Amino acid sequence: MARDPNYRKYETVFILRTDLSDEDKGKALAKVDSILKDFDGHAIRREDWGPRKLAYKIEKQTKGLYFYQLFLGKGGLVLELERNFRLMDSVLKFMTVTIDDNIVLADFDFAGEAKELTWLAEQRGAKAAAAAEAEERQAAEEASAEADAKEETEPAKAEEAPEVAEAPEAEVAVEEKEEAEGGEEVAAEEEEVA
Repeated sequence: MARDPNYRKYETVFILRTDLSDEDKGKALAKVDSILKDFDGHAIRREDWGPRKLAYKIEKQTKGLYFYQLFLGKGGLVLELERNFRLMDSVLKFMTVTIDDNIVLADFDFAGEAKELTWLAEQRGAKAAAAAEAEERQAAEEASAEADAKEETEPAKAEEAPEVAEAPEAEVAVEEKEEAEGGEEVAAEEEEVA
């Protein structure tokens, strides 16, 4: 198999304006994809690093939407991509770096490369996992607090319940006494009458 030394692995970081609509952002990303396709490039992965504060104002913008693109291509592809970045109003800044030279396309592991994440993506994933774990922990604490509150109210209700149950028995006992006394009075009145 012949080596094609023209393929190289590149990574590009580009910054879009934060005031873009979702449609305009999609158009800019679609433009990058179309350039990769038209110039025989192979996209490995794209990461959305999200909005971040810029080190200095660029075109009166203090924040930007950062994107990371890893791809394989030939020299002409990078020239065209950067030319289009300069022409697009939505792009504030960009930088392309050569990662590896002399890539054999047939031997390249696209799946393995796509799974690898940049340091920033790993950090964002770790933060998201930590936030999810903290949320689960807080939900568990709230559930246990609710269960403890229920347990505290249930014994109080259990203590009240026998008193309520005793009250009818006491009333029945009082009524029985009254009936017994009333019966004795009736019997005493009948003896006096006789």
